[in-house]
Amino acid sequence: MKSKQHIFIYNRKEILYFFFIFSLTFMFAFTLGIHFGKTITAPPRPILERSHSTVEDIPDEAPNSHEVSGVEKNTQQKLEGDLKGQLKEEVHESGLKTEQPKQLELPNQAKTRNAGATTLKSHTAHH
Repeated sequence: MKSKQHIFIYNRKEILYFFFIFSLTFMFAFTLGIHFGKTITAPPRPILERSHSTVEDIPDEAPNSHEVSGVEKNTQQKLEGDLKGQLKEEVHESGLKTEQPKQLELPNQAKTRNAGATTLKSHTAHH
């Protein structure tokens, strides 16, 4: 029988050496970073003097109810007008037909004695 041949570029011993050297390099870089990191200090920040405002503070006053209600009414009217205009534009652009006839009144009596007003005749014939 022929034994299966596997192609190995590195054998186990070489892989262990590579891992060992990589680990030593990593540990060296880590400790070097910690050593130099301790010596790094931030430059001192300049102390800025707080400037005092020359504008006088005026106490807040609540608006009267007449002013507030007038603004609310105008805002609501503008909002409704904008929405109606946008709706008309959307209907026009999409080509929807909104003038379709629709039945508004329902019949007063049932079509048959055993059926409701909205039941089709084909449903009652099967019973």
